[in-house]
Amino acid sequence: MLRDLNRAASLSLIVCVLSACGAETAGGGPSGVIEGRVSLGPIMPVCQEGVPCDGIYANAKIIVRDKSGSTVATTNADQRGVFRVAVPAGAVVVGVDVEGTPPHCSQAEVVVAADVTVRANIDCDTGIR
Repeated sequence: MLRDLNRAASLSLIVCVLSACGAETAGGGPSGVIEGRVSLGPIMPVCQEGVPCDGIYANAKIIVRDKSGSTVATTNADQRGVFRVAVPAGAVVVGVDVEGTPPHCSQAEVVVAADVTVRANIDCDTGIR
């Protein structure tokens, strides 16, 4: 019985390790991860010394598109404006889905390699002046 438990534990460990290595997307190809932060600013019309003039874009909807413009992944930033999303390996554009304007947000062009995490920060301009 102890041998059966060891075998089951070993099999579980192998499955766990294999699923973590060589991550793949739903389409079956290799994938990587994009992580970043969405900032928002200015958040007040007059910036003051010692008072942050920029903030975070909490819950921003993040969209990742391939070179053809097709959406390959979406996620939402958390309350701190931080996001993390798995995407197919290759060149992609990361942006924020903004309904209405402002804010006007930059886009980040990144190349994602298999099993690698890349950083893509996005700045959004509130238009406050």
